[in-house]
Amino acid sequence: PILDLGQTIDKSEKIALGRDGREIPILKTVIPVNIGGEDVLLEAFIDLTERKKMEEQRDAYRDAEELLNAAVDGIRIVNKDFTVRALNSTMARLAGVEKDKAVGMKCNEMFGSDVCGTEDCSMVRVLREGKPVHTETMRRSVDGRIVPCLHVATPLRDVDGNIIGIIEDFRDITEQKTIEESLRDSEEKFRAIGEVAQDAIIIIDNDGNVSYWNKAAERIYGYTAEEVIGKNFHDLMAPPYLREKHRQAFSRFRETGEGAAIGKTLELSALRKDGSEFIAELSLSAVKIKDERCAVGIVRDITERKKVEEKLKEKINELETFHKVAVNRELKMIELKKEINELCEKYGEKPRYNLNVEG
Repeated sequence: PILDLGQTIDKSEKIALGRDGREIPILKTVIPVNIGGEDVLLEAFIDLTERKKMEEQRDAYRDAEELLNAAVDGIRIVNKDFTVRALNSTMARLAGVEKDKAVGMKCNEMFGSDVCGTEDCSMVRVLREGKPVHTETMRRSVDGRIVPCLHVATPLRDVDGNIIGIIEDFRDITEQKTIEESLRDSEEKFRAIGEVAQDAIIIIDNDGNVSYWNKAAERIYGYTAEEVIGKNFHDLMAPPYLREKHRQAFSRFRETGEGAAIGKTLELSALRKDGSEFIAELSLSAVKIKDERCAVGIVRDITERKKVEEKLKEKINELETFHKVAVNRELKMIELKKEINELCEKYGEKPRYNLNVEG
């Protein structure tokens, strides 16, 4: 025979059209058979709709699992009895447990906190309130590490809306906490330096408003920090006849980050709360805080120093005047001694003054 009876000669997946026009995935199989002494081809069709759905669900589950495992956050699904149903690889690393061994564990055993099981527990609150709960929490891994986390617990519901479990998202904020601690330490050091500094330390933000004002600034200007924080520095501290000039200079600084005073030490007039003016020595620097240009000024009241300098200048001028008078007097005395000696010689007398010694 041309064909071997019973041997499959075709097996392939195809798309058939149902009576209602629906596309139906089928598996077509063709087998030659002998019926009544006549060789014929037998075609068999299997509806693959359900199998395709299962494959799609399996692929979707595999894709979802890959996505979950690629997530930077730890994700855990917990049943209503607080047993772990599923978790991603990040969650297993955070908890310090093997992924397969974590399933079935109680959530507080795997990655618990001090409030687990109490009324403040996020899981208890989700079941009680039926809405997501956001907390910052300290979690304890299986290997004993304490991990600071941002935690979001969200109710997992069935098609009827009933809560059947809880989806948890854990974000490890250890690095963030380290940075925050470093920043707090820097802030405390800066605050301590600012508090004991004898010079005023002032920070002006991008809008020209005061954002930092230390104790020395309170003493020098007469304003408390509460009175000036958020207020325009130039409106309060610059004499009226200098305000416009200061505003223009600050406007250029805000646009370019540069200015005639940046990086220099200047002497200028400043205004106290009581309206009195004083002479200030200002050192000005430019910094960026949160991508905005800010000015940091160190101000020293040099009024007394200027008074001393003026007094010293007066004394120096007085001394110079006296010295000039004294020199002129001495020159006059020498001239007179010369004249006396000349008269003595003229009348045959011995000169009375030795000009080489006294002159």
